[in-house]
Amino acid sequence: MASEFRNRPSVTLVDRIKAVTMRQQGKTIIDRYNETNSYKDRPRSGRPRISTQKDDKNLIRLVKKNRTEPSHVLANQWKLSNGKTASSSLVRRRLLAKKLEWKFAVKKPRLSANHVKARKAFCKMVKSCPVSKWRQVLFSDEMNIEVGNRKNRIFIRRTSAEKYNQDCIIKRTKQGNSSIWIWCCMSYYGLGIHCIFDGRLN
Repeated sequence: MASEFRNRPSVTLVDRIKAVTMRQQGKTIIDRYNETNSYKDRPRSGRPRISTQKDDKNLIRLVKKNRTEPSHVLANQWKLSNGKTASSSLVRRRLLAKKLEWKFAVKKPRLSANHVKARKAFCKMVKSCPVSKWRQVLFSDEMNIEVGNRKNRIFIRRTSAEKYNQDCIIKRTKQGNSSIWIWCCMSYYGLGIHCIFDGRLN
């Protein structure tokens, strides 16, 4: 009898752990069936999610309608649309989950449809210019600087990929109340001179 036990294959520790785990899982399933008369998982504990996927999509729609709205205003608008009360922090969490962050708005010149069309035509025209041609070109421009005007710092909600979308850009004009102007130039060889002056450039 002792020789028969010695000839039996040994069970490794890993196999023993697997056997115990399978037994425990089987017992859990049997106990669940005896209590609920079903093999399905029980409902998870904890507070249920206050918003549905449809509610979240509606929130994103509200943001894209006006990207400068603060979170407490969005919470009120959200409540009017779905009847659910949500805090400002919940609104921010839902938007951050969709990568809609509170960022500075990019400022670009205010362009008309003709300006956009002309710029595209120019880019297509010079697209294939050789390097020797660009060595002969001098770029120059002027702009006004509104010193100490913090109203220019406007926040909006956007993703990183939406940085230069039309509805994420704050349009600015070259006219302003500031008396400080700067003119500078650059070429193929680097930056050129710059000049700070008062009034408009003639």
